[in-house]
Amino acid sequence: MSHPLLDEYKQYKNIVGDSSQNDRIDSVLYSVTDFLKTGFGIAVVQEIGLNETLSVKSNMIVLKYLPINITALTINKKSWDLTDIYTEGNVVKGINTPLPNGKRNATITYDIGYLVDSNNNDIPFDLRMAVYILTAKLLENADSSGESIDYMSDPVGGRFKLLKAIPTEFYMLLAPYRAYQVWTIILLLI
Repeated sequence: MSHPLLDEYKQYKNIVGDSSQNDRIDSVLYSVTDFLKTGFGIAVVQEIGLNETLSVKSNMIVLKYLPINITALTINKKSWDLTDIYTEGNVVKGINTPLPNGKRNATITYDIGYLVDSNNNDIPFDLRMAVYILTAKLLENADSSGESIDYMSDPVGGRFKLLKAIPTEFYMLLAPYRAYQVWTIILLLI
C-alpha cells in the first residue's frame, strides 16, 4: 500500500507523470512520517485501536503520540465515562472527577493520526509541508556523499543516520504539533 501523501508529494515536486520513482518516494515518506511519530510524537498516518496500560499521576495520563481520539478508558478495572475526561495535546485529564492515581492502573484504547481522505484534507497543511520539506531534503541527499549525514547513538547503543542540516522550516512548521513529553510535564509541575 502506498503512502497516503505520495500523490500529493509528487504534485508538490511536479513529478506527476513519472511513476519510476514511486517506490523510492513512498519509502522516504514512510520513513519521514515514522520519524515524526517516534521522534516528535506526531502521528501523521492514522492508526486505529492502540491499547496501552499506563500510570495515572496528578490527574493525568500522558500518551506517546498526538493527535488522539480516546475510544475506551478503564481505571482500577472500572470503565471510565469518556465525557468526564478531556485531552490537551497528548495529555488526558479528568474534568469533574480526578483520575485516581496509581501505578499502571489505567488501560486506554485510542486512535492516533489524521483520518486521511482522498485529498488528505484532514492532515493540516503546515504538517504536510513539513513532511514534504524533509522528504525532499532526504531524496536530494540520498545520492550525495556522506558529508551531509551525521551519526547519532540511541539510548540502547545503536546508531542511526541523521541529516546534519535539517531545514529550519521543518522545525518551525512542527512547533504547534509537538507532543508533551513526560519531562516537560514534570518541569511544569515543579
